[in-house]
Amino acid sequence: MTHTPPPPPAADEDKIVFHVTSNFGYRTQKPFVSITVQSKEFHVQMSPAAARALAMNLLQAAEAAETDAFLVGFFKSRIDMNERNIATILLDFRKQRDAARADG
Repeated sequence: MTHTPPPPPAADEDKIVFHVTSNFGYRTQKPFVSITVQSKEFHVQMSPAAARALAMNLLQAAEAAETDAFLVGFFKSRIDMNERNIATILLDFRKQRDAARADG
């Protein structure tokens, strides 16, 4: 199950775009963070502000992945919910979490 937030704003061809998502592997039953780097070459130089923003994004994705894993485990063990229903609730939860983060 992959959580994909809205795509980042369009970037110039020369810019490097980092896209970080939180995930939960149903085969492994473990949370993970996926990082996609879109660039012609992989070499990064960024301002301290950009580095802090990337670090915050990584921390938020790590927290979200662990929360997703907790919720999946809770719904399976305590409520005996099937994976389809868990996926539906998890998607709703993620939308609410993303909205709350966007509101600050």
